[in-house]
Amino acid sequence: AEMFQNWPKPPPKFQFAPPYFSMIWKDHIPVWEGNGVQIRLVAGSVGGVQAPAPPPDSWAADPASDVHIGLIQMRPGSEFEMPRAASGSNRSLFLFEGEEVFLGEQPLMKGQGAQWPESAMRVRCGQEPARLLWLQGRPIGEPVAKYGPFVMNEPHEIEQALEKFRITRFGGWPWRHQDPVHEAATGRFARYPDGREETP
Repeated sequence: AEMFQNWPKPPPKFQFAPPYFSMIWKDHIPVWEGNGVQIRLVAGSVGGVQAPAPPPDSWAADPASDVHIGLIQMRPGSEFEMPRAASGSNRSLFLFEGEEVFLGEQPLMKGQGAQWPESAMRVRCGQEPARLLWLQGRPIGEPVAKYGPFVMNEPHEIEQALEKFRITRFGGWPWRHQDPVHEAATGRFARYPDGREETP
């Protein structure tokens, strides 16, 4: 316990938020559809369709952050207009399934990603069905250090988090193994820290 009392305090501009967890079940993710295009919205909104609420104290909870995460599925020859983003937002599309799509006249091949500024962009599918990942948001403007599931600002903070995990398991781990695999008959479920369980 003493070793954690001596950790450096966060800068004054930061505030710690209580931990928050909620499941986003596939069946509850809203879908925008039009002209052979489906956009499954994990965060943000498009065409009047709103994604599930983000964690309340997160960067995504502030509308000014302009966070959008979408899985886009396109039929051959389909097209849609990617809406304009907020000024200062970063935006990218990654084609992970399909032959090619066109961003305006620029081709994007399978396994490639593209970034562009906040202007609207026409996206057109080639001759094969396509699936893309849409990521968008205003930069947080902080350094990022990461290792596995741990994301902090500085490498030494990652080391501290790993040490704390080794000692405390962040307050306890309810499973017998670090990487539990449940019986297939169990089905999909989420168990919350208060013991409540949720199914799709």
